[in-house]
Amino acid sequence: MYVSTRKTARVIGLALLLAGLVLGLAGRAAASSFEFGGDNRIKIQSEGHIDPYYTSVTGSSSPGDSVTSYRVGFERLDLFEVLGVSKVQVGQTYSGFDYTFGSDLDFWLYDGKVNLNQPARNQEPSTYEFAGRIHLTSITFSSNWEINISGYLSDVTIGSNVASAVLTDLAQADRVNLSLTLAWSSKTSGSYGSFVNVLNSSSKSSWASLSGSLTGSNIPTAATPEPSTALLLAGSLGVGAWLRRRRPRLPAA
Repeated sequence: MYVSTRKTARVIGLALLLAGLVLGLAGRAAASSFEFGGDNRIKIQSEGHIDPYYTSVTGSSSPGDSVTSYRVGFERLDLFEVLGVSKVQVGQTYSGFDYTFGSDLDFWLYDGKVNLNQPARNQEPSTYEFAGRIHLTSITFSSNWEINISGYLSDVTIGSNVASAVLTDLAQADRVNLSLTLAWSSKTSGSYGSFVNVLNSSSKSSWASLSGSLTGSNIPTAATPEPSTALLLAGSLGVGAWLRRRRPRLPAA
């Protein structure tokens, strides 16, 4: 009976140890992100164009991260080209597509000197600290003075000297989601009635505020056992220690 009990305890101990190791070594997905934007950082243009100007990184998932020292720039976006239309209406939502403007990297971060009064496309850096290729997947003309754009970045690249943990995480993510919101700003031309009217025109333009974010998904992380995993490991080690202390009993004479 003793031998059977001892074998059973050994099996239980091994099972607990293996389960604890598996759970302890399994990395969990983390979400790294940063936000960017500002007042009058987008120019809504005629014939479906939007022209971005350099804008600041305003926050991140890791407070104090050096990503906040960068400015964000990206190329002019032709919304009519993306949608295959010549006019749009307030309230319309377009989705179910995956549109990219070519093979070039057209979204980037830069920590050098820039002219905030010139479009970002006129000041694209020769080298990138962080960059990717824009894919657009959804555009909503939510109201007279709001446009929501969603998509993601592919071909993400990062410079070898970048110290930002947030940017390093994003460069390793399975997917980097992009979100842009264009809204009323201090210089919006209200007399035009809506951003849609500007887009549908042949010569109008208006300033807009920009609020955007990049968010990574399925980012590999170093394994850190949770409390339940730690207890499981401790329990398995305890069983192992108990087994080592046990000695075979001699039968009675």
